[in-house]
Amino acid sequence: MEFKKDRLAIIFLIILLVIGTYLRFTDYDAIGYSSDSLLTVVGGLAWFYPHSYFPGLIYISPPLGNMIVGSSCMLSGEDFSGVSKVTPKFTPNIPILVGDQVKNAEPYCKFPIYLFGTILLIVLSLLAISLLNDYTSLYPIAFFTFSSFLLYWGRFISINIISFAFIFLGLFFLWRAYDHEKKSKKENQYFLLSFLFLGFAGAIKLSSGIYPIFAFILLLEKYKDETKLIFKRLLKTIKLKISEKIEVKEEVD
Repeated sequence: MEFKKDRLAIIFLIILLVIGTYLRFTDYDAIGYSSDSLLTVVGGLAWFYPHSYFPGLIYISPPLGNMIVGSSCMLSGEDFSGVSKVTPKFTPNIPILVGDQVKNAEPYCKFPIYLFGTILLIVLSLLAISLLNDYTSLYPIAFFTFSSFLLYWGRFISINIISFAFIFLGLFFLWRAYDHEKKSKKENQYFLLSFLFLGFAGAIKLSSGIYPIFAFILLLEKYKDETKLIFKRLLKTIKLKISEKIEVKEEVD
């Protein structure tokens, strides 16, 4: 039976998502802070205050993830101007410069982590349903709900959980695009959303930059006949005889 027609499966899905959301918004102090957390927060706040050097040097990575955390901290209204005196990759003086302010703004600084941890669970659930399309998708959803790995990163101030959420958002839309009819409006929309979210992931961590390349390869695989035809015409244009060896099933424009 299809998932959307199975009422019992939908009820279990709702229960799992409610429990998963509750788990991700509770017991944050079980994880606490680390030097990486401090650099994530300060590296995000640095973009909102003047510096004599490039703010990205505090937490060496693309800025988007840090800026998401930093902008949420800024909503607290605390004065984080001391962050201008923080030096790159040096943590001992951070508690003196902005320690009290970060403590006061703690709920605001934590919120993006909670939020993207929950978004990740929802996206993984949608991906499982899209791939399996029946009640068996509840097994991986239950695994993701109670996964200690995801719960850990969903409570720990780090850009990783934000990157994970954008990666799987991109992969979800990539699968939807790949599964839709060629040249349809929805396919174009899904490919656009896929590259958009995978691009956001790359703007958070450089290592995530491999995913847009993977998406492009999958796009070429889906349109392999069209790609071969374009390549063949290009070779013909520059008068290379090798174009005659490229076999195309049909002339697709």
